[in-house]
Amino acid sequence: KVGQLLRNPEDPKPAFEQFEKALILRKKNGRKEYLTIDYIANAHYYLGNYETAIEFFQKEVELIQTALDKTPVPPNEASLTQKQIVFLEVSVLRTSLAKTLLTIAQINALRGKFSSTEKTIADVLKITEQIKAEETKADESISPILLLCRVSIEALITRLRGRLFEIQDKESEAAAEFEKSANIFNQIS
Repeated sequence: KVGQLLRNPEDPKPAFEQFEKALILRKKNGRKEYLTIDYIANAHYYLGNYETAIEFFQKEVELIQTALDKTPVPPNEASLTQKQIVFLEVSVLRTSLAKTLLTIAQINALRGKFSSTEKTIADVLKITEQIKAEETKADESISPILLLCRVSIEALITRLRGRLFEIQDKESEAAAEFEKSANIFNQIS
């Protein structure tokens, strides 16, 4: 439905109505509602409604964190398959959490809140460290998946840092242009 919204950004109402229906269904069926919240948050992000997007992304973070907290730790006597399923579920949740936090960081960067951005990146780095620690404990069949999760998060961090430099460069250029204009104005006056 994000595609529907992007095809007609002048009238996002139908897309948001679909999101609301999907959210009601997910809640009713006990499904992962954070996925629908993510769609809603991204739709607001694409429309430039950054404040609203952050509200939804933060709601998504809360839902993912709750899901992580509720994920049972398999007992030692659990089968290898049961342990693998839990590792996979936790890895997917942590990767989703990291992606959501990095999107919040990007929005904060666009709004010039660089200290918040760096703090959020530090939080995401902690998540990658958790995944890295699990890689060492994991069975050989799970380690590559954990590695993939960690590497994908690290790639997102690298991309965000690149965006930060672009934003800071544009701000520096704008400040230099302003200073140049001010100097010209002072010379004229």
